[in-house]
Amino acid sequence: SPLSLRHSVSPSPPPPLSFSVCVFSGWQMVVFEGIQWFISYFPSIIPTTMTFLVHYMDAFPTVDRVDVPEKVLCIPHRLALHPEAEIVVPIQHTVKAIQIIRNVVKRLDLGLNFITEVRFVRGDSAWLSPDYGQDYCHFSLLLYGQERMVHKYFYAVEDELLALGARQHWGKIFKSTENELEDLYPKWNEFMAVKQRLDPDKVFCNAFLKRVFPSVC
Repeated sequence: SPLSLRHSVSPSPPPPLSFSVCVFSGWQMVVFEGIQWFISYFPSIIPTTMTFLVHYMDAFPTVDRVDVPEKVLCIPHRLALHPEAEIVVPIQHTVKAIQIIRNVVKRLDLGLNFITEVRFVRGDSAWLSPDYGQDYCHFSLLLYGQERMVHKYFYAVEDELLALGARQHWGKIFKSTENELEDLYPKWNEFMAVKQRLDPDKVFCNAFLKRVFPSVC
């Protein structure tokens, strides 16, 4: 069963954060991450353990919290950083994308020991935004303590979702190059023209941009 977080704008000022909410969220994350670290060494128990954790966490009462966005939308991780990819598909392909991700996990016999985040984002008009032009569904793929499987999992999902017109989160793990990316963004050439005009000396180019924007870097 999925865990749901709902966010909305509130006209109310942020109240003092209660001690009970601090203790609840803090210990919950420590226990959750501690279990993830432990089961990463025992892949055979991952499915049963994660099913238990989802039902366990879903049993807690709903907690309403009002605060500034960076304190509500960010989830602290106290043990270690985790690798993450975020693949974005047109909203009408959401169900098909879920089926593809499930099939990849099954085919790779992957011990999926971290949640897969699913969120919906309204379309916008920023030329290289993953959500340019229409509404999209975002899938955040995460793994904990399984470094050897990270790229195999992330890249397999990316490859298969490209057929659905999938785009990538620019700040997370992906392997697509300019040849694949330029077909996904209708304003790609216009953006590159602006980049070339404003930065002809390539001052703002780095190793990452040389990989994804080689024509202007």
